[in-house]
Amino acid sequence: MTASIAATPSSVTAPVSAGAGRHSTDEDFTFSDLVSIVNPLQHIPVVATVYRAVTGETIKPFERIAGDTLYGGLWGFASGVFNVVFEEATGKDLGATVLSMIDGDDDNASSATASRCSLSPGAASDRK
Repeated sequence: MTASIAATPSSVTAPVSAGAGRHSTDEDFTFSDLVSIVNPLQHIPVVATVYRAVTGETIKPFERIAGDTLYGGLWGFASGVFNVVFEEATGKDLGATVLSMIDGDDDNASSATASRCSLSPGAASDRK
């Protein structure tokens, strides 16, 4: 006994490969994120800033805190949280801020702070 199979449209779609159409966001945890956690060059103060500048890598807040905790324990956790909060507020982490002070490149730091300021350009002159 044979059954005929009719070619009818199906709601089943073809499988999509795991990486197709997906972009890495803060919610995705990839192997690269794990490497960032265990890479000591990402967590040594100032060295990490130079390392990221040379390689062009970035590190997500969770990976920064996890790696700082891994290498620094409780103090590493505290400094990691502070560094993430500082970067959110100023646009630069502590290492980049220190390096910009040494290099004299304060334009980026002052423009990041100024862009977060709610005063309009004319409001500063009205405050005399």
